Amino acid sequence: MRYTRVHQRGALTNPDEVLRREAIELTLEGCRWAEALGAEELVVWSAFDGYDYHLQADHTAMWTRAVEAFREVCDAFPRPAAQSRSPPPARRFCSRRRLAARTLGSRSTSGTA
Repeated sequence: MRYTRVHQRGALTNPDEVLRREAIELTLEGCRWAEALGAEELVVWSAFDGYDYHLQADHTAMWTRAVEAFREVCDAFPRPAAQSRSPPPARRFCSRRRLAARTLGSRSTSGTA
């Protein structure tokens, strides 16, 4: 899910309540479509965060607005079924020590990472 250029000052973090509400409604609509299509998840990617430089934004206020927006969206589309899904199959991971040994060309891979 990607927001339009209208949300350059932030979508779910926008200081303008009207634009933030529009972004929340767009996200809810995306969730409705995802649910109707049988999607397992909806990825929310805000290309615009509302600032260019670190000291240009009130990060605490933005964080609060983002949490409130996500809370609203997640409350509207809870996924209790996701909690009862089977866990994904186990994956094989190599230890950091083995990876380092392989990277450095060493033959010694004994021990644990």
